[in-house]
Order: sequence, then C-alpha cells, then structure tokens
Amino acid sequence: MVRRPRTAFGFSQPRSSKPSDPPAPRNYAYEDVICGAINDRLRITFTYKNEVRLFDPHAVFPTSTGKICVAGNEVRNLSDPMDQLGPHDFEIGRMSGLSVTDTSFTPDSRFNRSHAKYRFGIICSV
Repeated sequence: MVRRPRTAFGFSQPRSSKPSDPPAPRNYAYEDVICGAINDRLRITFTYKNEVRLFDPHAVFPTSTGKICVAGNEVRNLSDPMDQLGPHDFEIGRMSGLSVTDTSFTPDSRFNRSHAKYRFGIICSV
C-alpha cells in the first residue's frame, strides 16, 4: 500500500476514495452523531474499508466533489496496527458501525479552520 505524505489537516481528497469516485449517499444521522462528538470532544470509533478506526473528530465539511467528510486524528486502526496514524479525512457516507466512546480528546493545535480544503464550508468543528 502506498502511503501519502501527511500535512496537518490538509488533505485534498478523502483517504479511501479515488478522485473519480462519486460521492457516497449522505448519512445525515452519522453527521449528527459526529457533530455531537465534536461538540462534546469525544472520540469515535467506526469501520471504514473493513478496518475499525479510533478517531478524534475535528470537523465535518463538504468537498469540491460533493463528498461530506470528517477531518481529525486517527488514534488507532484496530485492524492494521502498522497503519500510519495522525491527521486523516474520511468520507462519512462510506462509514459503518459508528459509535461515540466515553474517551475525551483535546483538539489538535494543528487544526486550522482557514485551511483551503474548508473553502466550501464547515458543517461543524471544534
């Protein structure tokens, strides 16, 4: 698997999708749950591409291609311990098994609401 270089909360495309992939159907229920977790500063867990992720969500935002994504810090990939952790974007419509944990997180100081990837707006953020 090829690893992309990371810049703090600055990805142009969600990690699992090819630029040509059409947006997944919106999952408003998951968006609401994630925004609640962001507001309460609680870690979430979900499955993405058959891998269970532990994640500190920082922002939900639309992309230029109509995808609705969550940006934040991947704390652990329970399915692949060798996965590169840190800042990631995930398309919410491609998630399954979302749940909010009881573990709180401190927002990452690298998170920047003014980053160009948020030029189409922010639905919710820390």
